[in-house]
Amino acid sequence: MVVKYPNDLFPAVIVLKSYIRKQFGTYACNRKNVVWRDKNTCQYCGGRFKFIDLTMDHVIPKSRGGDKAWTNIVASCKRCNNIKGNNTPAEAKMPLIREPKVPCWDVQVLLRDRFIPNEWKDFI
Repeated sequence: MVVKYPNDLFPAVIVLKSYIRKQFGTYACNRKNVVWRDKNTCQYCGGRFKFIDLTMDHVIPKSRGGDKAWTNIVASCKRCNNIKGNNTPAEAKMPLIREPKVPCWDVQVLLRDRFIPNEWKDFI
């Protein structure tokens, strides 16, 4: 039996002849990856939103020396981002649900937007 995949991009079986373990580095701290890390959840009100309704918020505002780093950026709904404004979470009385951190990356993260054949799932 031949298994067909979209556009015949993937074989049903692969053979590994050698293996080189590679450390996964970090990815860009951009809106897509921040929203993915925070699971489409506003880190101030806890609401779940569509990607289009979330923004990146600097925990320590840029005007106060906050940088664009994984540990200073969270996903925020537009309403919470406007309310917080140019304040820290403590000043705005808006505590974070979860402290921002650098996410752990693996093969499944790399392939999150791609079609994975069922036959591969046990091996990834």
